[in-house]
Amino acid sequence: NVIADSAVLTGTARSFEESARHIIEREIEQVVKGVCQMHDAAYTYEYVRGYPAVKNHPKPTEYIAGIANQTEGVTEVKEAETQMGGEDFAYYLQHVPGTFFYTGAMPENSKDVYPHHHPKFDINEKAMPIAAKVLANAVLSYNE
Repeated sequence: NVIADSAVLTGTARSFEESARHIIEREIEQVVKGVCQMHDAAYTYEYVRGYPAVKNHPKPTEYIAGIANQTEGVTEVKEAETQMGGEDFAYYLQHVPGTFFYTGAMPENSKDVYPHHHPKFDINEKAMPIAAKVLANAVLSYNE
C-alpha cells in the first residue's frame, strides 16, 4: 500500500441565504485547518463562490403570473418550489427587482424526462412561442 503525500478535495456548497454562504465558506476552512493541525499537515484553501440564490421579488412575480394567466396558450401558472440550481440571472435580481420563471416546456407524452444540461434533455418547442407571448404581453401592458 502506498499512501499519497497529497490530496485535492473539491465540492460545491449552496445556500439560499447570503449570510449562510459566508458561514459555509468560513466553516469549511476551519474543518480543513483542524484536520490538518491534528495530522501535522499543510493545506491550501481556495473557495470559489458560484452563483447566488435566485430570489424573485414579490411584485414582479405577481405581475408576470397575472400576465401569464391572461395569455392564450398558457394552461397553468404555479409557483415553483425553491431549488438549489445555479443560475446567473440571480446576479440581475441582486440589482433590479424581477422574477425568474419557467416556461413549462416538458416534452408531450414523454416518460423519459431529463434535467437541463443532460445530453438527452429535450423540450416541447411549442412552448417557446407561448413564452414569447407572455414576455411580449408583459412589456406591452407594463406601466410603472
